[in-house]
Amino acid sequence: EKTRNMPDVLVSSWYMRLFSNQRREVRERLHDVLELRGVVNLHTDLLDPPDNYWDVPELERAYESVTHELDIEARVGRVNKRLDYTSNLVELMRQLLVDSSSHRLELIIIILISAEIVQSYILHTKS
Repeated sequence: EKTRNMPDVLVSSWYMRLFSNQRREVRERLHDVLELRGVVNLHTDLLDPPDNYWDVPELERAYESVTHELDIEARVGRVNKRLDYTSNLVELMRQLLVDSSSHRLELIIIILISAEIVQSYILHTKS
């Protein structure tokens, strides 16, 4: 839900300037995505049958039947695709922030070099 409007945010670059805690927000979203991916893929046993089902073949067949009927594998795959998309959006936001910061630093360097040139010119013309 928190990343639903990210494509719109990316289109409106003014939002990037208004957002005071941009880097922290991007890190939080990336953390949310990675945490959700971990929950889906690592911390739940959605795709693996419980160990006690191995001892009772009827339970294992029932489990396989239910997971097949509920299409659990495909649902987990769709969730992972959505998480991939969201992860790509967050990475794009991070890259935009890095580019914005780099651009700002380049402008500062250009201004400092220009000031140095003007100062040198003034000192040179006075002497």
